[in-house]
Amino acid sequence: MVPKVPGERALAFASRWFEPAIVHRTFEPLIADWQREWYESEPSRRPWVSIRAAAAFICAAVISSPGIIALPTPRSISLQVARRIALFCLVIGGALSIPMVRSMEARSLEAPWWGAMLLMVMPAALSITFPFAMIIAVDAIRRHADVPSHVARAAALKLGVIAICLMQAAGGFVGPLANRKWTELSTPAGWNIPQRRPQQLSTVALLRHPERNTAIVPAPQYTRAGEIRRELINRSVLSVMPAMFVWLRWTALSHPRRRRFWPLPASAMTALVVVLFFASFFSGFRLEIELGMAPGSGLMLPLVVFGLWTLAEQRLAQRAKAA
Repeated sequence: MVPKVPGERALAFASRWFEPAIVHRTFEPLIADWQREWYESEPSRRPWVSIRAAAAFICAAVISSPGIIALPTPRSISLQVARRIALFCLVIGGALSIPMVRSMEARSLEAPWWGAMLLMVMPAALSITFPFAMIIAVDAIRRHADVPSHVARAAALKLGVIAICLMQAAGGFVGPLANRKWTELSTPAGWNIPQRRPQQLSTVALLRHPERNTAIVPAPQYTRAGEIRRELINRSVLSVMPAMFVWLRWTALSHPRRRRFWPLPASAMTALVVVLFFASFFSGFRLEIELGMAPGSGLMLPLVVFGLWTLAEQRLAQRAKAA
C-alpha cells in the first residue's frame, strides 16, 4: 500500500487562510521540503521528520498570521456586515429596553427621566442581542461569491475578534457603569444608595476586589467571593459567544452538500440559536444549584453545547468533502 503523502492537509489549510503569494513563497517550499525529506528517510525516521516539519509549518503560520488581520476587507462586505448588525441590535435591543424602562417608570419615576433611563438600559440590552447578530453577519460575508476564500475567512476572523473586544468593553466597563447610574437614578431622594453588586463593578474592579480570594461556598449559599467568580465567568462566556456563533454559522454554510432544510436561513438559525442558548444557560444555572457546583460552573454549559454542535457540523462537512 502506498503511504499517504504528508503535508497535503497543511497546504490546504494555508491555501484557505493566506494570500496566494504567501502560500507560493512560504508554504509551498516548506511542504515540498517536508515531502522530499519524508520520501528519502527510512520508515522508522518518518514520524520524526513529520514532527519537525509540522513544527516548522506551525511557526511559519504564526509568523504569517498578522497578514490575515491586515488583509483588507472589501468595503461592500464591511458596510453590509455593519448595517445588518446595527439594524438587528437596534430593533431587538430597543424592544428589550422598553419593558425594562416601563417597569421602572411604574415605580413613580418622573417623566423627564424616561429618556435617561432608556440610555442606561440600552448597553445591557445591546450586550444581550449583539452575539446573536453574528449569524446574519456571517451570511453577509458568505453571500459575496466573487470574494476569494482567504479574504472571506479573514473577514470572518476579524469579525470574531472585534466582537470579542466589543463584548469585553460593553460587559466589563460600559454595562456596569450604566447599571450604577441606573441604581443612582432610580433610588428615591433621601434614601441611601444600595451597596454596589458585582454586576455594577468593572472587570478590573472585580479582579482587584479584596474579597475575591476568600472562601467560596457552592450554590445556593453564595459568598461575596462566589458572586464575584460567577460574574467574571458570566462575562467571559458572553464575550466568547459571538466568536462561537461566527464559527458555528461559517461551518454550517461550508457543508458541500446542501439539503432542503439545512443549513437553515439566517433568521431561522438565529431563532434556534437564541432558544438553545437561553435553554442551556438556565439549565446550567439549575444544574449548578442542584449539584452544589462551584459558582459560575453551570454558566459554561452554552459554550459546551455550541462547541459540540460546531464540531459535529465540521466533522460532517469533512466527511461530505471526502466522499
